[in-house]
Amino acid sequence: NPRGEFYSRENIREALDMRNFMDILRSTGVETGGPSAFSNSDRQNFAKQLDRFLAGSLRR
Repeated sequence: NPRGEFYSRENIREALDMRNFMDILRSTGVETGGPSAFSNSDRQNFAKQLDRFLAGSLRR
């Protein structure tokens, strides 16, 4: 994701369930707010995860 969390088979279900739950809340009129502003730390985490992914892909 843009915040640097790598989705895997182990954690994707939880992320999708939370997304769907928040969508249901919003559709009923609940104001859920939004994500915090994208920070330099988020940018660094994303770059780090992307580097790991690309390095792993090149080894295969």
